[in-house]
Parts: sequence; structure tokens; C-alpha cells
Amino acid sequence: MINYHLLPQFRPARLQDLVLWYEPWSFRGRTWRNLAPNFSDRNHGTAYGGVGLSTWHPQFSPAPTFYGDEYVEVPDDDSLDITDAITIEAWMKLDSSWSNYGHICTKRDGDNTAWQFYVRIDRRLGANGGATSNDVSGATQIPTEQWTHVAVVITSNTFNLYVNGNIDVTKTATALATNSVPVSIGARFDGYPSIAYPFNGIIPLIHIYKAALTPVEIMHNYTHHPLYYLRRGISPYMFVKRGGIYVV
Repeated sequence: MINYHLLPQFRPARLQDLVLWYEPWSFRGRTWRNLAPNFSDRNHGTAYGGVGLSTWHPQFSPAPTFYGDEYVEVPDDDSLDITDAITIEAWMKLDSSWSNYGHICTKRDGDNTAWQFYVRIDRRLGANGGATSNDVSGATQIPTEQWTHVAVVITSNTFNLYVNGNIDVTKTATALATNSVPVSIGARFDGYPSIAYPFNGIIPLIHIYKAALTPVEIMHNYTHHPLYYLRRGISPYMFVKRGGIYVV
């Protein structure tokens, strides 16, 4: 396995505030291991429903795929009960069959919501911070069968949605809340452990920060991942060869 996240070309911003960091190579068996330096002893995810793997580059580990009943559960932890400011980021590829809401990363069970980040039926981003009646929706329609970087930054009662490093919308809605619900990736809980609104596609990267990243930092994270280069027809493996191959 190539431990490419150690290379400066792929290192995300503000590591000290990163509480959850999943990459393709850290998904092994049923466990998606947390790479966040200050929280590597917790926030590991467990896959349910037969999460599959999809090859996105011949020299890199395959990425988790979600097609209906699959999801990853992260146990509740104080580090995930975030009330001041949060940033949630993901790389994803929507399947061409997209036809419903699909949750990227959510801390919700039924109407008990702390925060949630999802793709709507119209393929625009959606987010919420504690009240289902105040969902925030994006403006940009996410394409299918194409790698896309998405993010939501929530501070107090302000929501900033980003698509491929650029601001999509800024809106005001109900602020963050806390609960004892596990974090779900690839679906949301609806009468735990039952799930609803499953994601339909591939999610190779998840970041959760206990802070509000700036627009510059969001752009940095967009441009500092192998998928950014792959989208431009550049093999990211050349940086691994130049910087040395890290085996884990």
C-alpha cells in the first residue's frame, strides 16, 4: 500500500484540527482507519452491507463504493460533537443512475440531527446543522461519472458550500447541534441501525475538521490530492516516485 498522504503534494491543510481523515489505502477489510494525526487512536469506521472497492488508479489502492445498502459507521466520540465550527470535505463520483438523495457524511438518526452533508435528488449539495426544516441547498449540479471535490463549512449559523475548491453558495440556517448518534458515511441512520437515503457512487476521501477552513485552505485541499491531478490527465504516481514509495 502506498502511504502517499505523507508527501507534501498530497498533505491537507491544518492537520491539528483534523479529527477524521479517510483515504482509499486506509480502508482494509471492514475497517476504514482514521489518519488524523491527533486522533489516530479513535474515529475508525466499520463497513456494513458489503461496501465494495473500485480501482481509480493502477498504482493506488481502490476506493470504497456505495450502491444501496452499504455504509460506514463511526462510533460517537467527543471529538465529533462539534458546536463551534465544522468543515466536512469529500472526493466523490456520483453513479450515472443517481435518482434520489444520498448522504455523504452525516451525524443524524431520524429527526435527531447534529449535522449532515448530502447530495440532493437534483444532484446539488445539501447540508443541515440541527433542524431538518432549515436545510441549505447548493446551486451547482454535480455531474455523474466524474470526480468532484465538495465541502461544507459551518460557522455559527452560516453555511458555505464548495464545489471543486470554489464557493458554491453562502446561506444562513440553524447552527450546529450535538447528539450521541454515530457518524454515517454513504447513508444516514433512520431508526438506528436502519439506514435511509444511501449514496450511489464512490467516496475515496472524507475529512472532518473541528474548525472552519478558509477559502484558501479549501482550495489547498482540493489541489493537494491525487484525484486533482488525475482529473487533469496527470498521473499522481509521479510524485510518489519522486518523493519515495512509502509502504504500510
